[in-house]
Amino acid sequence: MDRPGRRPWKGALRLLAIALFATAMLAAGSGCARRAPDKPPAEAFALSASALSGDNRFAYTGEAAAYDGQGVLVSRVPYGGEVTHHRLAALSGAGAEASTQRGLERPLELVSAAEREAVSVAYAPERRAGEVSLRLVLSPGAAQRRMREALRDTLPAEALRTLHADTVVWWTADRRTWFPIRMREESVVRYRSDGRDREERRTSVTDFHRTPDSDTIRR
Repeated sequence: MDRPGRRPWKGALRLLAIALFATAMLAAGSGCARRAPDKPPAEAFALSASALSGDNRFAYTGEAAAYDGQGVLVSRVPYGGEVTHHRLAALSGAGAEASTQRGLERPLELVSAAEREAVSVAYAPERRAGEVSLRLVLSPGAAQRRMREALRDTLPAEALRTLHADTVVWWTADRRTWFPIRMREESVVRYRSDGRDREERRTSVTDFHRTPDSDTIRR
């Protein structure tokens, strides 16, 4: 039996208010850590690609790899480059001569292809706070041309003639400056050689590095 003058409903209301406050604070904290981008994904990628091309000094390092149809690593090639005054000034790693860098170790060409011929651009789950992640799919024609160029010195004529490719690009950028942090490529290559259908997988991972006096594009 309740004591005279006691109001049990006040305690219930107090508990409800505390629960609602805690829920609101949790949602606010989560929103700060993973704030939803306020731009369409294609616009976000265009802005980030512009931040890269508009920067007069930056460097990149990366690694390209090839896997056979069973997923076994066949080759791994490191690469790097420096851009000064919007021009590629230096190359490093295997095949440092520009004329020999025909394969996946030319990341700036992949950026250009993604700008011109991506048929799909969508947001991807963000791995870290302060970053924006995007998933881009190149058109079949762009993927095919790029892989034919990359493999023309290693595949026979029949394989090049029958080659088809699918390429997906994962792009990560700084949410504040939009400068790209990392670009990861995954390509599946299919062709016919010696009367057999074959499949390979090609990957590349490129990290972009800004210099202290680099320009930035802010939101």
